Amino acid sequence: MKNSCKYLLIFLALLFGSQLAAQNRKIDSLKTLIKTNKEDTNKIFNLYALVWQLRGVYKNDTAEIIRKQAFELSQKLNWASGLSKGHHQLGAKYFATGDFELALKEYLAALEICLNNERDKAAHKKRSLVKMKGIVQGDIANVYKALGKYPNALKFYFQALKTDAQLNNKSGSSQHLGNIGALYYEQKDYKKALEYQFMSLKINKETKNKRLEAANLINIGSVYVAQNNIKEALIYFTEALKIFEEQGNLAGQAATLNNLANVYQNQGQQQLALDNLFKALSISEKLGAKDYVAPILGAIGRVYFEQKKYNEAEKYLLQGSEISTTIGYVEQMLEFSQSLSDLYAAKKDYKNALLYYKKQTSINDSLFNQEKSKELAKHELNYEFEKKEAATKAEQDKKDAVTAAESKKQRVVLLLVSCVLLLVFIFAGFIFRSLRITRKQKLLIELKNKETQEQKDIIEEKNKDILASIHYAKRIQQSLLPTQKYIERNLSQLNKKP
Repeated sequence: MKNSCKYLLIFLALLFGSQLAAQNRKIDSLKTLIKTNKEDTNKIFNLYALVWQLRGVYKNDTAEIIRKQAFELSQKLNWASGLSKGHHQLGAKYFATGDFELALKEYLAALEICLNNERDKAAHKKRSLVKMKGIVQGDIANVYKALGKYPNALKFYFQALKTDAQLNNKSGSSQHLGNIGALYYEQKDYKKALEYQFMSLKINKETKNKRLEAANLINIGSVYVAQNNIKEALIYFTEALKIFEEQGNLAGQAATLNNLANVYQNQGQQQLALDNLFKALSISEKLGAKDYVAPILGAIGRVYFEQKKYNEAEKYLLQGSEISTTIGYVEQMLEFSQSLSDLYAAKKDYKNALLYYKKQTSINDSLFNQEKSKELAKHELNYEFEKKEAATKAEQDKKDAVTAAESKKQRVVLLLVSCVLLLVFIFAGFIFRSLRITRKQKLLIELKNKETQEQKDIIEEKNKDILASIHYAKRIQQSLLPTQKYIERNLSQLNKKP
């Protein structure tokens, strides 16, 4: 009989669930709040929050109606973040149902809105869009991981890490690191799987995020199981269980107990496996999560089968088969059909053994056809995606060419302006130098003229002194010699004498 030991996948499916009662209280609270909200972005935010809560209690049809209301209001208000969230939530819905191609289409639409609007001048709007971009990039990576396109998945995981680093969003970064670790786990690169899980664990311990810390612990335990290091695996699973119990996280407890049961079953410790499975079953039933109850019932049935307790095995396998059929969980239906066929063959009830073998074959054929359809849809989506990528690249190349031309033009203009300014500076320097020389020459001339004037003044002063001396001497001479009239009078008298 097939023993299904899906540690990480079962864990990731259960971990982020909430208790039913708590979710219902949150739903009622949001509905009351929405009634009082105006037609604004706050109402859109609360509507989208309500969508997540409704999906948590499996009210998917109602959730989709609310999502459409939020999206239409986002269109009316032209709110980019709201439009992006609308596509993102629709993508999440498709991802949950396994429609990965449609999920990728919606996630890419959400990412495009973020990229086209993240340059918004309003800082708070930009932050909201950048945060949304990181979330969407991480979810695109999850789709590629589910499709087995690991290089593409890693590309988007690292893009998401870069985006979250812009906002110092440690919670987002730790989740992306953990998902990268999970990707390496699926590739059986256990060394790198542990490396990234421990990187994520370090951040979650620093930020005291117990929920994500427990996620790392259980994922690390799963890697150790794959390495057959059971001792270490049990340590990490037990530590994770302790955190979930402290936090009152029933979903996390159920996931961890399921993983512990798988370890014990693989070690041949059937009773310990059953003890943990029954605890996990009790919790899952309290949560009302039928799609998680079914695989646990299957695990219990398979343990009893290995113990050759066929009646007990039949009881739990039939219960699980009925639930998986009711909820349409096809893969689980296949596993139950196979297990029941093996069980009835062991009991020598060949009629029922054949009945469930035929049922198994029918489901297998149906799944094969579904996979074929999905494969064709995947190829079509890849073609459309690659076509869109090529168109986007061509458009970007065109924009880059225009930007380069503008940049070149700006450089030429800048060079010309620089040359003109340089010439102006040179000319100004020349004029300044000429003015300095002229001013200096003028100063020298003024000094020379001043000296000349001073010398002239000195000469004139000396001339005045000389003239004064001459005049003075003349007066003295005139005072000593007889005057002209005196001589003439005396000569006249002499001439008159006989």
